Amino acid sequence: MFPPTPPAAPPLRRLRKRVARFYACYAPEKLTAAKALCEKYGSRGTELLVRMEDKYGPDPQDAFVFR
Repeated sequence: MFPPTPPAAPPLRRLRKRVARFYACYAPEKLTAAKALCEKYGSRGTELLVRMEDKYGPDPQDAFVFR
């Protein structure tokens, strides 16, 4: 009846998308560093996101952010 649910994106890929959103919103000049930063943090992705919220503000995924 319903089409199969697509597989979830790998955690590192999802993390990279969220970090890229942060940088696109708050620090576009750092957007090219998103992949390397995610690889550095690896399984500590939650720690990275908490640090980014502390530094830049709310996650653009969770809130409408105006500059």
